[in-house]
Amino acid sequence: MFSKYPLRPGIESQATGPVIQFCEARGIPYTHFGEKPPEVVVINGGQGFVRQQTPRRQRRDCRRIARILPADTSFVLLGYPDAVPGATLEILAERMAELVARRFGPIILVGISFGGILALRLASRNAALVRRLILVSSAHELGETGRGLVRQQVSHVLAQDYVALMESFTTVFRRPWRNALLRAALWLGRKLLAQHMGNTQTIVRYLNALLECSGERADWLNSIEAQTLVIGGEDDQFFGEGAMKRTADRIAGSTLHLIEGEQHMMMVECSGIVARAIANWLADAQGAPSIKAKDGVEP
Repeated sequence: MFSKYPLRPGIESQATGPVIQFCEARGIPYTHFGEKPPEVVVINGGQGFVRQQTPRRQRRDCRRIARILPADTSFVLLGYPDAVPGATLEILAERMAELVARRFGPIILVGISFGGILALRLASRNAALVRRLILVSSAHELGETGRGLVRQQVSHVLAQDYVALMESFTTVFRRPWRNALLRAALWLGRKLLAQHMGNTQTIVRYLNALLECSGERADWLNSIEAQTLVIGGEDDQFFGEGAMKRTADRIAGSTLHLIEGEQHMMMVECSGIVARAIANWLADAQGAPSIKAKDGVEP
């Protein structure tokens, strides 16, 4: 998948920080961050299919994720294949499960935003494969506000108005200065934006699948056996309005951790708080090793 970029699948980068290896299996791109065998598998958020996943973008995503995991965690970040017509979240989750089973064995599974919806499906059908489950800014369905936002995004993509699409993300931060920086970067790069976007059909298919799963019966969540942490911002624009609580209520032995006042990008804006909450939860979970959280809280 990365053959048109400087780093090809399987190539290792040690230019800065930990070893980062880019690979692909069953059409699914994935990145191994760290030198040890992976302890954690992370399913990326919607940026994994909305934008082209170059090695540079993968490195950036990996470093953001590393900030919310216990220190020195080695993990694999799963990306997204191009969607074929009629592709469902269930089919994609099963493809990811097969990859995880073949390459990594029983794991701690983390799903971020859109990736959390897939992580839930993977865990519900592969109990032996998922030892612990963590949802970050995610739930099994969108909140009502989130549905409206995603419908608008689908319209923008169909019209190939990528500036309007990306503008819909310029309110996801709680801190106004972060949103201002995002808008400035969008304005400066607007002429080249189209060439950096993912496949149009893939973006529309996955966004529509997100809408289709919202509001469906959630009985299938009862089959999840893994101890589960649902952590997110109390004012999340996509998965707020009780969506995260409804997910946690359906999963036996789950823990819900909402951070007061935070929004969808809380893993960036208060990564230190998120990291400590995840580390403490892992340490308290039955059979999990005691892991020290990173110090520091981003303002």
